[in-house]
Parts: sequence; C-alpha cells; structure tokens
Amino acid sequence: WLPGLFGRVATGQGLSPLAFDVVCGTLLGDGHIRPATSLLSLGHSAQQRDYALFKFRLLAELRPVVDEMQVAAVSGGAKSYSIVQVRTRAHRALRILRQEFYSARKRVPPWMATRLNERMLAFWFMDDGHTRLRPGRQPVAEIATCAFDERDLSVLVEGLLRLGLRATVGRGRLHFDVAATRQLSERIASFVP
Repeated sequence: WLPGLFGRVATGQGLSPLAFDVVCGTLLGDGHIRPATSLLSLGHSAQQRDYALFKFRLLAELRPVVDEMQVAAVSGGAKSYSIVQVRTRAHRALRILRQEFYSARKRVPPWMATRLNERMLAFWFMDDGHTRLRPGRQPVAEIATCAFDERDLSVLVEGLLRLGLRATVGRGRLHFDVAATRQLSERIASFVP
C-alpha cells in the first residue's frame, strides 16, 4: 500500500494498468510531465515514428495528439531534423504522478523498488536502453540513467533485482552482464513491438 498515490488512483481518478505502466516506463525514459498542465509529453526522432505511434495508441485513454515537426539540430550536424512528439491531455492521475516523479528535478519514486514491472521496464528500455554488440563476444544491455542520482539508482537496482535482473551502475548507465541481458530480453519481449 502506498498512501497518496494509489489511494487516489483507486478512487476513479486513475489510469488503466496498461496506461499506468506505459506512463511510468516513459517517465523513467524519455517522457516528462509538464508542471503547469499535468500532461505527458514525449518525443522521438522521425526514424522512431512507429514506436511513438505505438505509445500513442496505448495511451488512447489520455486522448493524446501527435505532432510531426522539424527542430533545430545540434552543433555541427544538419540544420534541422524531424521528430514525432506525442502529448496527452492533462489528467488528474498525471498530476499525482508528477508529484511522485519530480521535485526540483526528475527522480525515481521509492515505490518503484517494489512496483517496477516488466511492462514498465520494457518502455524504459525502449526509450533509454540498448544492446551493445561486441565483436567476438556476446551482446550486453545497458540503460542510460544520467538524469538520476545515487538514491534513484539504488531504487532502480532494487526494483530490477526484485524482477530477478542483476544490474551494476557505472558511467551514467545500468549495465547487465550476458546472462542478465538474456533474461532482460526474455522478460520484456512480449511488450516490445
């Protein structure tokens, strides 16, 4: 039982389990909830358009909208590049989640140590993870965690361990060895398009 968050979700102001997991996984990854409007926003490059539209469909209860636009590029690159942005409508449950995931900066709520599940993990991995291919060696997975501090990382490591996945922290990433990479792939496979 988590006072506050889940008490309010249970009173009819919440999200379906699917939307809740997609939102939480996205907040661990590339998404953010705007403070003034309590809406979820996420953006992906045009090459990841299908993935953005996949999330759009899964978040239908939040009446999302999709915008495709050109944005200014980074120094030294092309002058602009295409992105796909998905924004939901404001929602009370998103306001509650914003309070859980943000203070002065984005953080990992302590309840993620016991509530992180495979579907959340799948969306977090699809946003910020990758499998590193190494010539002559088996692949290993990593998830970027630059936005999170040591306390946040300990919550995430605990949540992963509860799922049976061992990860180590280093260089702004969570690292999985070969065996954990295989387990991670098996755990999230049914949620990956």
